[in-house]
This record gives sequence, structure tokens and C-alpha cells, in this order.
Amino acid sequence: MQTRARSGVVDRSDRLAPLGPERAAAWISRAFHPFAVPLPVLVYVLHETGSPWPAALGWTLLCVGIVIVPSLALLVHERRKRADGDWFVTVREERRSLYALGSASLFVLLALLVAAGAPRLLVAALVGAASANAIAMILNRRIKVSVHAGACAGSAVLLGSVAPFGGLALSLATLAVGWARIRLDHHTLVEVLLGAAITPVCVGAAIAAIG
Repeated sequence: MQTRARSGVVDRSDRLAPLGPERAAAWISRAFHPFAVPLPVLVYVLHETGSPWPAALGWTLLCVGIVIVPSLALLVHERRKRADGDWFVTVREERRSLYALGSASLFVLLALLVAAGAPRLLVAALVGAASANAIAMILNRRIKVSVHAGACAGSAVLLGSVAPFGGLALSLATLAVGWARIRLDHHTLVEVLLGAAITPVCVGAAIAAIG
């Protein structure tokens, strides 16, 4: 399966063999999508730190509405306009608008959360996410940081703050995610390592300072 991740040539037919490592890598990438992985972790962590289930779900849905829905809408718009089926946005230059929108959305969300008296751990996690997004956006001028690896590794740190074994399991899952991104030729090893390092460091530092 060829992409523009390295070569500048695109084959997005997604015609993978029914079985095999490429198909497994594709399913791992979908199952651990950056828009999806943090959500159940956030609900669980908020509940474990004192929020009732309805409140934990409500805070998470607010995050979805302000950050994920606009980014998803932009992603759908761009993919339909380009008609290329590149839902993982494998071309570095095409990630700029997503990073910019993500930064703006996270800023708005953080302002609302602080004004609403949201749980400190939620604010800390999103400060970490905003910081990681800003760093990746700057680096995106030269290198394509793996958001898949970052989301999984950052979620592992957040989960590990209340459930160490759960955090360890998600950390191990990050290894599989990194393998999948490299196997599909969507990222280099360096790009995966950057993603797996930047987000957890930012989230961990924010939790230590705020949460």
C-alpha cells in the first residue's frame, strides 16, 4: 500500500489482502483512532476521581462537541473536496488546517472548562493535549508527528494516574499502534517516537502541575 507519507506518490485504493499484516495494521489504526481512544479513558478517569457517571459523560461530551466534532467536520470536508479517501491525512502539508483548528478549539474548550469549574484533572489533561498539539503543529513544518501514537501514549499517562495497570496496558497498545503506522507506511520510526514522547510528557507535566 503506497502513500504520500514518504514518496509523494499516492495509492489510496485501500485494496488490502483479506488477511495479513497490512490488514491488521489498518484495523489497529482504526480501532485506536486519535478521536476515539481518549474518550472512554476520560470518562473512566473523571468517574474514578469523584465525578458521578452522568457528570463524567457530560464533561466528555462537551469535549467532543467543541474539539472533535469541528475537526471531524473539517476532515470530512477536505477528504470530499480532494476525493482521495485519505482519512488518516498521510500528507504532512494537509495537516496544517487540522492543527490550527485543534489549537483554537482546545483554547475555547479550556476557557469554558475553567469558567464552569471543571475538575482539575480534566483541565490538566487538556492543557497537556493543547501543549502537545502546539508542539506537533510547529514540528509539522518539517516532520509529520504521529497523532495516533501520541493520543494512545497520552491516554495511557492519564489512565495510569488512577489505574496503573490500565495505563501499562494502554502503553503496550501504543507499541502496536506504532507498528501499525509504520507498517502502513504512514509514518517513519522517528515520527512515531516523537508522537509517543511529546504527548505523554505534556500530559504528565500538566497533571503534575495542575491536577
